[in-house]
Parts: sequence; C-alpha cells; structure tokens
Amino acid sequence: MSILRPKFQDKILVNSQSTDDLLNGVIRAIKDSDKQAKAIAPLFRRKSKITTCFLIYEFLRKNVPYQRESANGQTVRTVARILHDKHGDCKHYAIFSASILRALNIPFKLRLISQDHHDPEPKHIYVVCDDIVLDPVLKTFNNEAQYKHKYDYKLK
Repeated sequence: MSILRPKFQDKILVNSQSTDDLLNGVIRAIKDSDKQAKAIAPLFRRKSKITTCFLIYEFLRKNVPYQRESANGQTVRTVARILHDKHGDCKHYAIFSASILRALNIPFKLRLISQDHHDPEPKHIYVVCDDIVLDPVLKTFNNEAQYKHKYDYKLK
C-alpha cells in the first residue's frame, strides 16, 4: 500500500512546548494523516462505536508499543510514520486514534490532562469518543487516568 508510505520527516515540537504547541502539532498530524487513515479505517469499523474504539485501542497496544520521548525530542507523526516506526507515546496514540475515527466520521475530542494539582499544564493526551476513553497508554480499555486539570478540544 503505497499510500501508507511515510515521508520520514520528523516534526519536532519546541523544546519547552506549551499546551498550544502540543495541541497544534497533534492537530496538524491528524490532518496530514487524512488520506492514510482513510485507507485503513475500514479495517476498524464495526457496528458499535465501543467495538470500533476497542479495535483501535487493541491494535495500538499490540502493534505500537509505548515508548516515552525525551523532553527535548518531542515529535508528532502521521499514521503512516507511526505504523512504520512501530512505537509511540501518548501523542502518537492520540493522532492514530483520532485519525481513524475522523476517517470513519465518528465524533471525538482530544483530552489533555495534568495530574499535578499545582501545575495545570497538560502532560498527557488521549481521545474520548462520547463517553468512551481511548487511551492505549493505560492497560485497560475505556479507563481514564486520574487528573487534576483537563482540557477538551473538539477538532473541526
């Protein structure tokens, strides 16, 4: 499938990224993944949203192991690049999940959270589809990490 061939361009976020930097980078990668996601999204479509979300979650858990990025090497990647690299962090999981849901015309929002009571700056991102939490960083499907601050963003 040549449509899933990545361009191998690393998009590094700024060293001390703000919430806006993180969110804008993720949104850009989701939009850049439109054609790639449309090519593979039918593999995930099921009759119910929860089953579709579970298949995305399970695919990422089994095929894209979590690998934390250094503070100075934060990247965003397209769907094709995520599949090629075969590893990712929460940003990459959110990009992949959101791209597939977007290609299937299933509404979702990006959720950014901070678990630090004293620092509202988010350090984690994942996808929420209705009340279904799609966070492959966690070992349990439809589970949400406890947070002190949250910010939801609905992609246009």
